[in-house]
Amino acid sequence: MDSIEEAEVVELIEPIEEVEDESCPPGVDPALWETWKSESTRKDDEFLSTLKRGMEGHNIGLGNGLAAINTYIYGTHKARYYLIGGESGSGKTTMADFMYVFNAWSSAKELNRPIKIFYFSFEVSKKAKLFKWCSHFIFMKHGLRLHADYLQGLVNGNLVSKEHAVLAIEAYGMVKEMMKDVHVTEHVLHPTKIFETMVEEHFAKHGILTRSTPTVEQLKKNPKLKGFVTGYKENNPDLVTLIVLDHMALTASELGLDTKGTMDKLSKYCIVMRNLFYATPIILQQFSTDMMSTYRDNFGKKNDAAITPTRLDFGDSKSTFRDACVVLGIVKPQSQISTGLFYDYNVSKEDGLGDYFTALYLMKNRYGPSNRMMPLFLDFIAGVAYDLPKDPNNHFLMEPWFEQAKQLEQICLQYSPKQG
Repeated sequence: MDSIEEAEVVELIEPIEEVEDESCPPGVDPALWETWKSESTRKDDEFLSTLKRGMEGHNIGLGNGLAAINTYIYGTHKARYYLIGGESGSGKTTMADFMYVFNAWSSAKELNRPIKIFYFSFEVSKKAKLFKWCSHFIFMKHGLRLHADYLQGLVNGNLVSKEHAVLAIEAYGMVKEMMKDVHVTEHVLHPTKIFETMVEEHFAKHGILTRSTPTVEQLKKNPKLKGFVTGYKENNPDLVTLIVLDHMALTASELGLDTKGTMDKLSKYCIVMRNLFYATPIILQQFSTDMMSTYRDNFGKKNDAAITPTRLDFGDSKSTFRDACVVLGIVKPQSQISTGLFYDYNVSKEDGLGDYFTALYLMKNRYGPSNRMMPLFLDFIAGVAYDLPKDPNNHFLMEPWFEQAKQLEQICLQYSPKQG
């Protein structure tokens, strides 16, 4: 990829004017048309009911806070499997929280749609997440960046002030409101336990399960056996269920399986939850391939294309790449590019965007174009991502982002332990 492609939105189909005539249009099966006209019969046909709900705006994707990526994926949708890959420290968790917690939740509230987010946070504790999320809400309301470590009192010689404690308590109230719809699990579970927990604690409470009948022999071995789930009917088709897992390799081992086998099994469960229960899995997977490895070298120098993530980077389990509907790859070029320029963006630490420049790659998109790169500015203190200008050589547009990078560096120094 030699350049960042600009999106072109083309209206392919002229809108059809509404007509009052309800007679069967030419070419349409009359019996099917009668089903379409009747609300009572239409609701039993999944295709027709989805078509009608789409016409009424009920199927619009939830917002994710980013404009460029939505040129291709149109927000966050029910019954789609999203995979986010990246190296350790690339910003996977920050991006997942920004796109699939903060923005998905606030978007659902704006659209008046019920939402439940099940967050399996195997890498970050629940307490640490609460402080990170408080930092986010403080920034969103007051424009003030207060580092989560500062709020926890972890910085020697720089304890939280009473004024900032008040802001933290205010933000905690906002987080608690969000947590009515967000359930965080921090203890590590294996894939089958994750699936069973979702079925028993959520899906069974919000819909009707159909199960197979266990055989007599099976019941002798396990009298409590309920049988496999073979069907599901939602009570409320407006309900959006997101399942965020951070990250995949930290999932507890399934009995008799190695790391790859465990991850493959989890991915299969994600397919079931997507297809049968209309849930939306968002799975974080750490790249297994070192971005500094020799096969990426170009005679000892990294160029822009050399650090583009590929399917090989999902080496611990390539099944996830195959199974997911949308695959996003996250790369921080600052530590990779020897020239300090990445597609003409200045990513040097001295006078550029440094660690705050993040390249978001759309690696796979089952429903549209892929192989696109979106340049982002990632503020890890506030937990916010921004689309960067498309023209990196436009000094007027880029200068504010260079200033933002400098400010963030100063804030990091401000929270550094005091020497005494």
